[in-house]
Amino acid sequence: MADEGQLSQQELDELLGALGEKPGGAAAGDEAAPAGAASRGPGKAGKVKLYDFRRPDRFSKDHIRTLEMVHDSFARFLQASLSTYLRSVVEAKVSSVQQMTYEEFISSLSNPTSINIFTMEPLKGNAVFDVNAELMFAMIDRVLGGPGIVPKKIRELTAIEIPVAERIVVRALDNLREAWQKVAPIVPKLEQLESNPHFVQIAAPSEIVALIAMDIKVRDQAGRMHLCLPYVLLEPIVPRLLAREWIASGQKGGPTSESLLNLKRGLGDTNLRVTVILGRTRLTVDELMGLKAGDVIRLDRNVREDLVLEVEGREKYRIRPCIVNRKKGGVVAQIIVPPEDMF
Repeated sequence: MADEGQLSQQELDELLGALGEKPGGAAAGDEAAPAGAASRGPGKAGKVKLYDFRRPDRFSKDHIRTLEMVHDSFARFLQASLSTYLRSVVEAKVSSVQQMTYEEFISSLSNPTSINIFTMEPLKGNAVFDVNAELMFAMIDRVLGGPGIVPKKIRELTAIEIPVAERIVVRALDNLREAWQKVAPIVPKLEQLESNPHFVQIAAPSEIVALIAMDIKVRDQAGRMHLCLPYVLLEPIVPRLLAREWIASGQKGGPTSESLLNLKRGLGDTNLRVTVILGRTRLTVDELMGLKAGDVIRLDRNVREDLVLEVEGREKYRIRPCIVNRKKGGVVAQIIVPPEDMF
C-alpha cells in the first residue's frame, strides 16, 4: 500500500479478483459447476448430460422403443401391400425413430416433396406422411404401367398424377391402421396433399413430434418416407406406448376378425390363372403336323358332361357351360377336393 493511503492498480486488481471468487476457488468468469458436483467431493469427476430446457423431451425411451416396434410392423405390412399393388419387389424398413421440434422436421424436407396431411380418429389433430419426391414418381410410373422411371427434373405432381399418388397414400395409411391396432384402434384418413412443406402447419414450430423415418426401395429406386406424429396428437394414448403393453397385447388369443379381414382383402388382389378344360385326346406328332383347317379332333368328353376348371394348374371345380349376358360362362356344379385335403 502506498504512503498516501491509496491502493495501487495492482492491489486494486488483486482485491477485486478476491471478491469475485466463488467458494471453493472458482473465479467469477468460470462456468458454474454442474448440479450435484459439490457433493461428489474433490477429485471425483461426474458425467454431465446436456439438456435443452427450450425443447424438453416428451417421449421417454420406452415410448420411442414401442413406436419403433409398431412401425416395424407397419414396414412389413407396407412392403407386402406395395409389392402387390405395384407388381414389383418393394423393400421397406425403419431406419430411425426420434423426437424433435416440428420446425426442425419441416426444415429437413426437400421442396418439392409429397407431403400428406392425415387424421388419426378418434385422436384430435393432424399428422404428416411424407414421401420423397423421387420415390413417389417411381411408384406412380409403376402404377401407370411403366418400369418406375423418375423424371430428370423433379417437379410438382400434375392433375393426373395426384389421384394416383393419393391411392398409394391411402393404401399405406390402411397398413398404418393395421399396425396400430395393438396400441389403439385408430382410423387414419387422408385430408390433403401438398408439395411445399412450408405450406403445412399442423403444429406450433416448437412442438415436439415423433419422427419415424423409413427406407423404401422400389426395384432400383430408393427413397425415404417420414411419419411425423405430434405429441399433442398422441398424448391421450401415450400411457399405452409401453413396450410391455404392446408385447402383451400381441400375445392375447389368436387372429382377430380385423386381421382376418385384412388378410382376405390382401388375397383379394392376387391374380390367378384360371383354365377350363373342354376335353383331352392323344395325337402323334405326325397327326399334329398334318392338321389343317376344317379337321375335327375327337375329345374324351361328352358335350353333356361337366367341364373341369383348373386354378393355377390344379383341378378346383366342375362346371356346366352356359351363356351369361351373351357371353360364354359356367355354373359351378361341384367343388373338387384335393386328395391331400380329404384326411
